Amino acid sequence: MDEKEIFRRVMQITVILLGVSLFSFCLTFLSPGDTAEMMLTDSGNRPSPERLQAVRDEMDLNIPFLMQYSSWLSGVVRDDLDHTLSSKQPVSTTILNHRPATVTLSMVAVVWAAGTLLGALAGFAGGIIDSLIMCISDIAISLVTADMDIGTTMLELARLAILIVVSAFNLLGEGLGDILDPQKDN
Repeated sequence: MDEKEIFRRVMQITVILLGVSLFSFCLTFLSPGDTAEMMLTDSGNRPSPERLQAVRDEMDLNIPFLMQYSSWLSGVVRDDLDHTLSSKQPVSTTILNHRPATVTLSMVAVVWAAGTLLGALAGFAGGIIDSLIMCISDIAISLVTADMDIGTTMLELARLAILIVVSAFNLLGEGLGDILDPQKDN
């Protein structure tokens, strides 16, 4: 890969990231309701107009959309994500506090996507490749579990044992059909 190709790909990624951020910012901007009012409304008690105006000024909600977006984007570039609306903590701290759940969710999504891809490949390949991919995906899917208690662990172990037996039949023959179908010629 030469320098031009790397530069072209970096530019493509930059344009895609800008497009996604602009789209998500538009969705947030166009969502119904007043952000300041939602933040300040407590148990049905409406805040005073002065308090609403102060919060809007503090959060730059009164400036035009493109200025809000450019201000947000410059903060992202400077690694200043500001504070959350609900807890008033820095967004970077909130992200770090939720990292374990995010990593777990990301891993499940990757395994799920890989399983889908392997399943599609197995459908096209057939034969021993199909059986091998099916065995690997059965075992991988059975291992993707989080925060299990003893009952769930025992259930997952039983499920894993069944999957291993089924996978072994898939690898050794045409599957369980060889054994269970009395009409099939041997």
